[in-house]
Amino acid sequence: MLIDYLKQPVLFTEKTINRLENNQYTFDVAEHLTKKQIRKIFKNLYNVTPLKINSHTLTRKKTRLLASTGYKNKKKRIIIKLDKTQKLPIETSLG
Repeated sequence: MLIDYLKQPVLFTEKTINRLENNQYTFDVAEHLTKKQIRKIFKNLYNVTPLKINSHTLTRKKTRLLASTGYKNKKKRIIIKLDKTQKLPIETSLG
């Protein structure tokens, strides 16, 4: 399913909430997706065409539990910009 590739919208920082005013949405996605695949997913799921897609891979954070050390999983985050006439149905209330 296509929805499985979109992990979650990122709405927990002030910066991402301010981007919603400019019609920019931030998502965590599966790390193997390309921009063309992401564009196709948004076209099929939400019936919107992104004007611009920016993507970046977040750095892995080092974790430690007693004597063992490891790393958290890698994440890929995208920022999509939509036309002013298009919106995504995302709940923005925080409480």
